[in-house]
Amino acid sequence: MKLQNLTIIFIIIIMPIILVLSAYNNMQIDTIKLQAYYDAKLTEAVYDAVKAYNINTRNNAFSIHEASSKRDIEASNQAFITSLTTALGIGGYGENYVKPYIPALIYTLYDGFYIYSPTYNEKTSEYDHMLKPYITYSARYKKGTTDIVVSYTLDNYITIIGTVGGEYVNRSGYLIEDETLTTEESLKENLLIDGRLEEYNYVYTGGEKRYYEPILDKWFVYRKGQKVYTGEDLDLLDTNANQYESSAREFTNWVKEKLYSITIQDIIIAGKDYTEIANKYGIHTGSTKPIFIFDAQDNRFEDEYSIFSMHKRDVIKVIIQEELRTSIANYNRHSTALNIDYNFKVPILTDEEWERIATNISVTAFMQGLPTGFKIYNNYVTVANTENTDYSTKDNLCFINLDEGNAQYHMIDCPRLTGTNIVGYRKVDFEASSLEISNEEMLYYYKHTNLPCYNCIVNRNYDKETNLTDTKIQALNNALARERNMLHY
Repeated sequence: MKLQNLTIIFIIIIMPIILVLSAYNNMQIDTIKLQAYYDAKLTEAVYDAVKAYNINTRNNAFSIHEASSKRDIEASNQAFITSLTTALGIGGYGENYVKPYIPALIYTLYDGFYIYSPTYNEKTSEYDHMLKPYITYSARYKKGTTDIVVSYTLDNYITIIGTVGGEYVNRSGYLIEDETLTTEESLKENLLIDGRLEEYNYVYTGGEKRYYEPILDKWFVYRKGQKVYTGEDLDLLDTNANQYESSAREFTNWVKEKLYSITIQDIIIAGKDYTEIANKYGIHTGSTKPIFIFDAQDNRFEDEYSIFSMHKRDVIKVIIQEELRTSIANYNRHSTALNIDYNFKVPILTDEEWERIATNISVTAFMQGLPTGFKIYNNYVTVANTENTDYSTKDNLCFINLDEGNAQYHMIDCPRLTGTNIVGYRKVDFEASSLEISNEEMLYYYKHTNLPCYNCIVNRNYDKETNLTDTKIQALNNALARERNMLHY
């Protein structure tokens, strides 16, 4: 056979295969690109949801109340949907296209969480996405004549309801370590008065800040840029840190006395006992030590690896998974009502992702079933909200040296934070605050005009101090205690 004939045969047989493989590879590349595009846009949408939540709660004095908080969540959720549909190029009318592929959004808050998922709407007789009732981080413990429900938060505040030793109790408070000491504080911040920044001393009492006017020797509250004098006679030093220490100490001692024998093995969640929960969710096992007794060696309440902290995160993890499984299972039974033919599943989150969810205000969005060429898109994104105003931790407090002219603000473990006169405030208090003058006018100002430390705030790449000085420990204790006491006033 001539070479020309072989060449023709080769071209006839091989070229179609090459063309098919080339087309297949191009489609695979397009699929990968589309998946990466969806990943980026889903992440951006979750960040927009977190940003919207921060803006709403920062400028909402009533955000701690459930009805107001729910409105903030709904606004955040709308920001997510709008961002996602716009990013995918389908605009406002595309919400009905995108929503069916969102089986759930989880908003983890300070003492519980919301799930936004498709639910039957009795008013419209249709299935639509809506916020389900708020669910607290609660677990039941039963041992002998003690049968209680403990509701956790993202910090050390707990609520105990039930019978202890046969006696009914309903108590709330913070768990505190033995060596925590606090002092009275001199606190100051700027207010915008008639277009000028003016600095005033303040104390927090009666659920609100009271500011001192030295010229008139009077106290006032701040209302839409104006001073409203109260006629009170107050001390210039804020005592919230001391109030926190006193009440937390009393509550902790009561917990030690009444719940000294409660261990992880006594837990019940959603009717499941410790063995079933441990087998299903892989919670922390092997410890028969008390959950609520302070132990300097392995149960420091502020330590993320303490028995208490690890168990609390397990409770949050189990409750969220139980509710998420139920929500997605219900959606699978009714997803055809939204014209979706896909078996939605609860993905397996890593320990690091659960750590981020169970220790922060956060938003987690799941998107599944969206066609992407050869494959079906299935992913989720979690964004932690570290700049919220809902509660305070070591990581969202910043500190300044009052004796330093034009002082910068720092993280407490920054080596550049020095001195013996250190005070801490929430990180958001160093950012721009808004002042609503009227429905049409909004002004912005800074409560603290200090600039951020490039080393620890801007760059964030610094050698953290492992052993804090006594002055820094005192400042940290004061700031945490004050902000926590203000939260639960």
